Amino acid sequence: MKLFHEIIRKKAKPRTYFDELAQLGLLDEYLKKFLKDDYKSDEIFKDEIFETLILNSREVVPEIEIFFLEQLCKTLSYFLEYTKQWRIQEP
Repeated sequence: MKLFHEIIRKKAKPRTYFDELAQLGLLDEYLKKFLKDDYKSDEIFKDEIFETLILNSREVVPEIEIFFLEQLCKTLSYFLEYTKQWRIQEP
């Protein structure tokens, strides 16, 4: 029963102001106007905002797509560098 209560507590979060702004498509504008420094410097805050945008935004958010594409490029670059010795074999 305790596990059930923990699951409910984690999933039953109240909607926040950011959730509402994301759903209306105004969160990006709000952040740029009022929380620009926090958004750029605080990685934890930025991750929370990205999660909010992913879960609540009705439209595609280019910043999130760019962020994930950059992360994918970094990961693939690392993979290619790591596997270079097996991919490129000298005769």
